[in-house]
Amino acid sequence: MLPFMRADRDPWLDAAGGRRAAEQFGQAQAQVVGRRQLVGARVPRWLIRGEVAAARWQLPSEQTVVLHNGPLGPEELRWVAVLGTSPRAALDGVTALQVAGLGLTDTQIRGNLTLGSDFVVL
Repeated sequence: MLPFMRADRDPWLDAAGGRRAAEQFGQAQAQVVGRRQLVGARVPRWLIRGEVAAARWQLPSEQTVVLHNGPLGPEELRWVAVLGTSPRAALDGVTALQVAGLGLTDTQIRGNLTLGSDFVVL
């Protein structure tokens, strides 16, 4: 049995509770939330599908949900890159320096993730 299906876990949230949980994650992550985060917070998949079908949310990758339906800016794209890959992914290079506040103008998002002991550049 999968961990999120254990009977001793809290029940799935209702629609209002699921939206609140998603918004709490989104506040700290430029309105981008990982599906792992939502499942861990007990947000039901039917709620995600419904919000996407109603064009309130969007799915820029298989593993991320954006809590609005507008265009994605640089900060949102960085969160999609990190949350949409591996739980151990991180921004790297020029992108990490931009987030730290340096005024660099490179528009390519750079990151890395580990596969075992190897680093893979995004």
